[in-house]
Amino acid sequence: MEQKLGIEMCGITHFFPKNNSEFVALKDVSVNVGLGQVVSIIGPSGCGKSTLLKIAAGVLEPTFGTINVHGLSPYEIQESNQMGIIFQDHLLLPWLNVEQNIKLLIESGKSDSKVESKLQSLLRMIGLEKFSKYYPYQLSGGMRQRVSLARALILNPSVLFMDEPLSSLDEITRGIMREELYEMQQLSGATTLLVTHSIQEAIMLSDRILVMATNPGRISESIDVNLSGLISRTNFRDIELSDEFHAVFLKVRESLQLISQIELTPRV
Repeated sequence: MEQKLGIEMCGITHFFPKNNSEFVALKDVSVNVGLGQVVSIIGPSGCGKSTLLKIAAGVLEPTFGTINVHGLSPYEIQESNQMGIIFQDHLLLPWLNVEQNIKLLIESGKSDSKVESKLQSLLRMIGLEKFSKYYPYQLSGGMRQRVSLARALILNPSVLFMDEPLSSLDEITRGIMREELYEMQQLSGATTLLVTHSIQEAIMLSDRILVMATNPGRISESIDVNLSGLISRTNFRDIELSDEFHAVFLKVRESLQLISQIELTPRV
């Protein structure tokens, strides 16, 4: 039975102006993400990962190509409040406290019982019930990023776009947040596209990993993860010790190394 698509990107090509010419950031990229699936994009710096995610989310208009998100255009998904976006920086407003930042997208006079119930549920989920009145400057980096995650989930989005959401955190906090992010996605069931530089993160959070190459940006390889069964019966933080994890890790690393060798080979 064919899986329904949550995100469908066909023939995406994108140019950036450069010194009176055009730089080809992406060329003929096609990406399919199944409904409720998590797909990670990994690759060297400058391969167009973030550009591709911004195009999928409707933040950037492609030069060529088409995008459908749950059967709608990115703009229509945005307008219907079905989309959540999490960036590398938390982007919290410093003059708003934790609960105000979380409710920012629905703050225009709306504060009914359902919103308050959802807010309290999210505060419990991210472990910040006692910090709801705190301001961003009073929080650690991990706490601020958790607020950013909760803000993206307050509207119960059917699709999530995440651009290196954990990259600014220290390794210990990043490990904790990785598990929280996995649990949040499992609870929400949102179709998710994630950009990361971390192989571990891509494996532990994804159903499938897309490896990108540069010059121009393109999909080099698609790698299935298939660790959901193992995660369900094992401590999340012990997944990295498993043979299954190690096998996928080696496959992704080899794919990235192959890209590096090709790009370092002089062109005659």
